[in-house]
Amino acid sequence: MLSATTSLTERELESPLLAKNSVPLRFELLSPAKRPIQTTSDLGNFWKSSYFDVAKDMRGKYPKHRWPEKPLEETPGRSIKR
Repeated sequence: MLSATTSLTERELESPLLAKNSVPLRFELLSPAKRPIQTTSDLGNFWKSSYFDVAKDMRGKYPKHRWPEKPLEETPGRSIKR
């Protein structure tokens, strides 16, 4: 399992495969406070569905951070609003 913030996995639609391309890497997605918010081995599905529920919750907890409405169209980078 790899722990990473959502901003580090933006625009990644496929999880890397391990064990001769048979086992997808599991990601532990972290909040800006580095606390786990979701675990997935399917990044594409996360960005197309689960992300929207996670972002809704995180917008209230971390209002200074970017939680884009269309994450797949955003340029990955800093998560703090300017």
